[in-house]
Amino acid sequence: MFHNDMARYSVESAVVLAVILLIPGAFPQIFTITAQNTGHWIFKQGTTTGTGVSALWITWTLSSHQSFYDISVVVGGSCSLCLGSSALEPTELTSTRSANIFTLGSDAWDACKVGLTEVSTGSAALGLPYCTAEFRLVSRATKLSSSLRREVYINRTPSLTVVQMLSSIPQNAPLDTVVFQVTTSDQDNLPRTVSIDSCTPTTPCPFSLRSSSGPSCTDPSSCTFEAAGEARYDIVLGRTLVDSTAAILSIRLILVDGITLNNPNQQHTLYEERTIAVLRPPVFTERPVFAEVNENDTAGTIIVTVKAIDDDDHGPPSEVDYSVCELETFEATSCSSTPARVRIEKIPATGQGRVLLSTTNQLSSLVGNFLFIRITATKMDTLRLSTDLPPLCILVNDVNNNSPVFQSLSSVGESLEHEITEFKASIRENAVVGTAVEFADQSAIRISDLFDLGVNAQFRLSVIGPSGNTFEAYPTNIIQDMAFLTVRVKNNTALDAETVKGGIMEVRIRATSTEPAVGSGVGSFWVPELVLQVTIVDMNDNPTFYTPMFGGECGSSSPMLTVWETIFNGTRVSVFEMGSHVRDSDVDPINRNDVQFYLKDQTQVRQFAVSAQGKLEVIGPLDYEKVQLHRVRIGVDNIGRDGVIQTTQCSFPVAVVDSNDELPYFTGLPTLTFSVDENWTGSIWQGIITAADADATANLTFSMTLDQAFDPDGLQVPDFPLLDHITISTQCPSPPAFPLWRGQLRVRRSLDREMVATILAIVTVTDQAAEEPRSQTVTTTISITVNDLNDNSPDVRFNGQAIPQLGNVTVDVTERTRQEVHLNLYVSDQDSVPKTPPFFHEILNLDPTYQNHIAVETKDNGLIRVKTLLPFEYRHIQSLTFQLVIRDAKEGFAMRTIIAVTLVIIDSLGRINNHQPAMEDLQTVLAKMVNINALTGQKSATTQAVLKNLMPLFESIVETHTAMSSELATMKKDLDAAITKIAVMEKARTTLPEFTNNDT
Repeated sequence: MFHNDMARYSVESAVVLAVILLIPGAFPQIFTITAQNTGHWIFKQGTTTGTGVSALWITWTLSSHQSFYDISVVVGGSCSLCLGSSALEPTELTSTRSANIFTLGSDAWDACKVGLTEVSTGSAALGLPYCTAEFRLVSRATKLSSSLRREVYINRTPSLTVVQMLSSIPQNAPLDTVVFQVTTSDQDNLPRTVSIDSCTPTTPCPFSLRSSSGPSCTDPSSCTFEAAGEARYDIVLGRTLVDSTAAILSIRLILVDGITLNNPNQQHTLYEERTIAVLRPPVFTERPVFAEVNENDTAGTIIVTVKAIDDDDHGPPSEVDYSVCELETFEATSCSSTPARVRIEKIPATGQGRVLLSTTNQLSSLVGNFLFIRITATKMDTLRLSTDLPPLCILVNDVNNNSPVFQSLSSVGESLEHEITEFKASIRENAVVGTAVEFADQSAIRISDLFDLGVNAQFRLSVIGPSGNTFEAYPTNIIQDMAFLTVRVKNNTALDAETVKGGIMEVRIRATSTEPAVGSGVGSFWVPELVLQVTIVDMNDNPTFYTPMFGGECGSSSPMLTVWETIFNGTRVSVFEMGSHVRDSDVDPINRNDVQFYLKDQTQVRQFAVSAQGKLEVIGPLDYEKVQLHRVRIGVDNIGRDGVIQTTQCSFPVAVVDSNDELPYFTGLPTLTFSVDENWTGSIWQGIITAADADATANLTFSMTLDQAFDPDGLQVPDFPLLDHITISTQCPSPPAFPLWRGQLRVRRSLDREMVATILAIVTVTDQAAEEPRSQTVTTTISITVNDLNDNSPDVRFNGQAIPQLGNVTVDVTERTRQEVHLNLYVSDQDSVPKTPPFFHEILNLDPTYQNHIAVETKDNGLIRVKTLLPFEYRHIQSLTFQLVIRDAKEGFAMRTIIAVTLVIIDSLGRINNHQPAMEDLQTVLAKMVNINALTGQKSATTQAVLKNLMPLFESIVETHTAMSSELATMKKDLDAAITKIAVMEKARTTLPEFTNNDT
């Protein structure tokens, strides 16, 4: 909803997110704008959201004599490139008009994108860019209604009466001053407006309208009266005239009636003009630029002269009077409250005003400062118009009419005493050049010329008379205004209390003023003097000295002092006492109890101390290995009765005697690693462990104990006898080739790597010296790796049993069989070096006739297989024996194992049974046991015969191979169970035919 004084507009819509600005035209009626089917009034880049506005309904209330035609809607704002509208068209109701708001084509929409820069904050379109739409109603023509065309309307002329209050106005007139009054009336009682049509000056216009009766004016330049009767208005001063340059003010008023007719042909316009003179303050025609006065000028001295005139041509002549006002500062706005030091008087003949000096005493306090005044010229009529000159600075010049003075300042610095001409001071005898004398009572002496300024306040200091060779005064250059006196030693040869008469020297100091540069009437120069009575303080200035225990000069022939190293905490070792050997050759008596001893070198306070009686003691550890000789410097302070300290010093050599107090230490790495071949005896290569001891008296020995031992598989070897195998011996240093103690590792009994592979041992170094005060041993860990050698023959196993060197392996071979007979031998080696798998083989002593019958193959995992390639004939050969050589390296040094292999040829008809069962027969029997269930389907007689023949065979095996008795007993038990099972099954199958011999 939007409001103004002319019309009311409203937009009714469910969702209106665009900004709508309704700009009223010249329509005094009440309009209601309704947006129907609006959708979303959101216009974003690239497309539109929602639909366009289909209809815009405008409803207004007409008066009985007016009507409007050809009303249209104009779209403005940043949406003007996007939207269009049609003219308002009549609807079914005569008082209703409608127009359609629509979006333009794509080309216009592309042009509209430029304006899409604003971003909405409403919840319905958060963050979407939008444009602003403005809708304005425009009427292209206005016509009277048919009823008004038949009526005659007469508007009579109003009246305008002006009563001028002022013909002139002062320039400093206050705001809201009433200049004149205006009264208006109208017989028709139509609304009328009085306004300021023009004025001089035009910008800014100094006049304003204010209603004296009736409603107040809402605009300072225009007032409208709508009631019947007279209306009174005041023309007042609305702006200040102080800064205005206008001499005449003018104003033109306009009165217009019938403003509601809205038709110039039916209205009347009246004009009224008035002028007012502006009265201005006086104008200075003479004004000073600069002014100055001397501090000693007499009263009545003219400082400056001014003149002001009345420049108005419109008022009666008036006189100008003058006044002067003293200011505290240049920026002050009010007059000072101090008594006036200047006055101003008017010269009637010329109309000028002159500023005079009224006193001289107060100007002395302003030496070098400025006196600030403000001069005012005032018209002597009732208006009292005045003009102020800008503040004027009057320089008060200094005159050299004061001399420097000497004054003493107390030690607390609170008050100054009167001027002094004599003062007491003191200084020590033999004071060094540049030493300042001390004034009595710790006072300070000030020399100042504070009543003069500039060069008039400058002076110099000098020491005159015989004392000028011994002392000099500071500052030595030109002093400005003020300085504090310092008297220093210039030459100390005469500062001897024993030679100065009475012990007092008189020092005369003169302050000489410079010539005056400003002012007049100055008398003769001032030359003040100050006499200092300087007492030469007697000091203990003769030196003290030290006499050594044995003659000679101290420091050059002092005795050599000795002390053992390593002094423990809490133990003090007295080295030397020097208190009784101090001598003092000073002629002044001294207090012997004030002799003080101390260490000059503060870095030695942790190891040495000097008692009050001069006893030198050792209080901290001394390390011979770090410092063998200490130079101890002892200071001797002798305090005299005057508090002066005479200081001498002596230097004593203190030699440190070595003792066996250092721990031994290893010089190698914290962990040492060595290696030795198995089967080796003697010294281990590079098996040397070195140690050292800072003591010259050290006596080191090496020893060794077992830490841990591990076999090749990483398992710990318990109770390994380390010292039975390895020893360590001690070798003394033999510089420069071998400057360190050495421990030599040696193998006394060879090691077997198959028993132990790694040895960890702890080596201990012990200092055998008896005076070693602390723990005597240090340890380190060493590691000894036993290197593997190829020193073990291959291990051969057959059927799980180990075959010894030159052992025999016997297997049965059935004659005429075409199937290969395999003899599987499994070979391993305890050595890890060399890495030999697969193993190598060789056949020796084989009958050449049967060389093609035998073959040997090497397989993975140490398997060596002996195979029969051709069948044997029992009638030709009953056994074949040869040697099988197995070695663990193909070339170089190799270990080997030789076994005898015997092949027993078995007659296929079973006519001879003269061989002991072999381990391979057991495999054959086991194979038959595996297939025992297959025999259950055979004829009973044959099965029984087979089983009966097997039992004696097992019994023979058990007797022959006692080592396998437990395993064979288990097999026999299983065989008995199988026989029982077969018997039961045979009984149940009596219907089956008998087996033939071939079944066997």
